Amino acid sequence: MRVVHLSDLHLGFGDAGRGSQGCEGHRGRAGDVARAFRDAVAQVAELRPHLMVIAGDVFDHPGVSASAIHVFCEGIAGLRTRLPDVAVAVAAGARDTFSDAERRGPLALAEALEHMEVASASVRRISVGNGRASVTLVPHRALTATDSLAVAPHPQAKWNVLVAYAAPADERSPAFPRSRPPLSLRASGWDYVALGSNHLRTRISDRVHYPGSLARVGSDPWENAAHDKGFLFARLDTGAVSFRPVETRPAISLAPVDGVESDAAKLAGKLAEALDGVPGGVDGALLSVPVTGLSESQLARVDRDVLGPVRKRVVELRIQVVRAPRPKASRQVSQAAPAVDGKLPGASASRIPHVFVLEQLGRALGVEGASGDSGLELADACGLAAWIGGGDTLWDGCWSALAHAESAVQPADHALERDELAALWFGAGAVDQWQATGARLIGGSRSMVEATKDRAGNEEERLRLLRELAVEAKGDLEAETVDWVRERQDAETRLLLYRDRGRELKARLAEIEDGGPNAPCASCGRPLGGRLEKVGAARREEWEDMVRDGRWWRRRRDQLEFKPASLRVAEARALRLAAEVEGRMPASSSVAADAPARRRYRALVHAQTIVLTGGRLAGAFPALYTEWAEGCRRDDSDVSALELAARIVLAELATGAGLSPGSMVVPAGLDRLTPDDLPRALVELRRLARRIPLVLVRATENVVHAAPELFDVVLRAEDADDGSRLRCDRPGPRAIRLQER
Repeated sequence: MRVVHLSDLHLGFGDAGRGSQGCEGHRGRAGDVARAFRDAVAQVAELRPHLMVIAGDVFDHPGVSASAIHVFCEGIAGLRTRLPDVAVAVAAGARDTFSDAERRGPLALAEALEHMEVASASVRRISVGNGRASVTLVPHRALTATDSLAVAPHPQAKWNVLVAYAAPADERSPAFPRSRPPLSLRASGWDYVALGSNHLRTRISDRVHYPGSLARVGSDPWENAAHDKGFLFARLDTGAVSFRPVETRPAISLAPVDGVESDAAKLAGKLAEALDGVPGGVDGALLSVPVTGLSESQLARVDRDVLGPVRKRVVELRIQVVRAPRPKASRQVSQAAPAVDGKLPGASASRIPHVFVLEQLGRALGVEGASGDSGLELADACGLAAWIGGGDTLWDGCWSALAHAESAVQPADHALERDELAALWFGAGAVDQWQATGARLIGGSRSMVEATKDRAGNEEERLRLLRELAVEAKGDLEAETVDWVRERQDAETRLLLYRDRGRELKARLAEIEDGGPNAPCASCGRPLGGRLEKVGAARREEWEDMVRDGRWWRRRRDQLEFKPASLRVAEARALRLAAEVEGRMPASSSVAADAPARRRYRALVHAQTIVLTGGRLAGAFPALYTEWAEGCRRDDSDVSALELAARIVLAELATGAGLSPGSMVVPAGLDRLTPDDLPRALVELRRLARRIPLVLVRATENVVHAAPELFDVVLRAEDADDGSRLRCDRPGPRAIRLQER
């Protein structure tokens, strides 16, 4: 009995724009997934198996386009044409399944194919080879809908195969002690257990395997760059299991670029050298550039001078921030007593219990019940949770919960003030409040203010401090001005060069078109003859590239006609401090003392923004942050990514200082992130949820479908006959524990 085992195809990856800004854009990554599937089907046909099983996540999300469904159906139909007797069995995964049980996923269309057996919602058992083999299919929904699942091998079948979309119990993180306990399944008696949900090929035992994904999908395609992708081929009579690789696009990661004690020009040179030294080149690859210690200006220049042209040659370019070691902080997951008359027994300003948050939100939405079909109690909801529905009452509920908690809060010397807690907890307040909270959490703010007061005890000391700050501001202003003038002149020079070259190319094209085969060759002067079409096409392509790049430089020149926001801010700061020195304004010692800590907070936000956007905002960050800090907040994807980065940094600083906020609420913004940035944002929030008992995000179904495996809980407010109720689901793969007996 020959069995082929595939899983995690993720067809449709990039349907909604997921992918990247390269020479092929997201179509390049989507095409990779489709090509990997077609390659796998071609190899399967040569192996001539009796059975092909697919253990979930056939599609990247349940709302995939018709083209992705067509690729799958076409592949299976082609396989059946070459192997009319092969049986194909599929167990649906989390990404093939809508959260609403009434909606059928994309696999429903594939069920109509001849000899295609699909288990979408419940366990199915099918016979293969005139009853010689029995295949039991356990889809994602069947595992999540129960706490006891009894499946056993067919006693009269010669061969028994179990196909399940599940995670092994030993891979469940201990960070979530109240996660749903794993299901126990008996492994003995099965000749082969085909599992899905793990993108890395993994052998659990001789008869239990994950084949891994067919292509490099997910938010980090470099994570398993050293591992081949493909599928498994098993011979049940001998017990032999072999791996069959599928060709995939190379994922290249350069050595880390360190900006410490290096100027931007040297960094650009080193990076260009590293790119030239990649064996086989980087064209058409997935390229990762790790960076550490780079300032905003350094990274912006490297992005402009070196990485900008490279982006046109690769399918995806990612700037990876090398993280510093995270400060260790004990994770507080014990439950506080429920609120009584809005008061929290024993609550502190540095910790709002997450159960209290959920209860207050439930009350704000008029939700009475707290458990759903899964049996999950509200108090058990922890980790990364999504709240779907409720409209603007979610934000109002946050304020209401905070107001109720205020009477029980007793600020301590180390605790945050109410407005600082609100900024940390759910992003309340203006940007300046976020910066002040970040500066205080960094630890230097309060002591610096006190030190400044002591130094400014007399007017002479105050004046000396102001003069130092004024000199620093003047230097910053001069540097900003020089950068602006240089960039403007560079843009003007490049634009003139493109115009001159464009005129030359236009004249050459006219010469070729007028002269035809008798037009002279630009190199040797002889008639082009049969080379006319090839040379003309090359010149036209060069002309189109020249026009496109020239337009970009023209837009860049136009942008630099006016002073950038960062330069305007530097001018204002220099003028203000100069006025203070001259006695026209009162001194602002506390703000001056806060400045280093605020700069440190900004640097952390910069690094986190690069992580969330994959380096997409590397060049735009300085101006974007300045506009955001000045209150020019726009509801677009860039600002949403920046604000989420600022929130994550606040939470990291709090936990690093030993202060647990108990919960963190993200009431808006995820749905405005780009399809590229959203999966990375969810990965970062899931990582943060290992340090905070509850990270609650306001989400839509599309946000959850982007990466359901990252959510521990999805909470939905629903109307019922007896009033509103809260339905709790766990969208990720269910953990199973395989027992030999």
